[in-house]
Amino acid sequence: TVLSANYVGSQTHRLIVGGIYNSALTPGPGDTATVRSRQPYPYISPTFYDRSIGNSHYNALQISLNHQISKGLSYLVAYTYSKAIDLACDGFFGGEGCSVENPYDLTPDISVSGTDLPQVLSASFLAESPFGKGHRFTTGNSFADYVVGNWSLNGNFTGTSGLPYNITE
Repeated sequence: TVLSANYVGSQTHRLIVGGIYNSALTPGPGDTATVRSRQPYPYISPTFYDRSIGNSHYNALQISLNHQISKGLSYLVAYTYSKAIDLACDGFFGGEGCSVENPYDLTPDISVSGTDLPQVLSASFLAESPFGKGHRFTTGNSFADYVVGNWSLNGNFTGTSGLPYNITE
């Protein structure tokens, strides 16, 4: 039986972040000319495009207990406590329909990732039948040993602390 504990850390840079750029730098009312005067480039209309400026971080503690087969039983139990943080939306090239709040200041959009699973517990086991030729119990009849022996029971379980979700209309 082996008990192990590991730290896993990962960083990703140059992720795609979409946004409407060349929008007014300061909020406020006004007609089109007034709003355009607050844009970085007043001669160009606001445009949606993607930039490779995003970052993400993943940190986890992984603990596992692994018992190799002995007396017909083996099992593996693993627990992960983690946190995934990224910038703005998760998804592929803005395909999820959202963008950053302020494309000129990305700091407020750093948050827990939409794919974050803070806690994961998984367990599996294998239990072999004690009956049959070469095992503890044998019938002495090769056909009966073949029918009742050499069976195994397997099981898997996975539990998570829950996926985050967005409430939409």
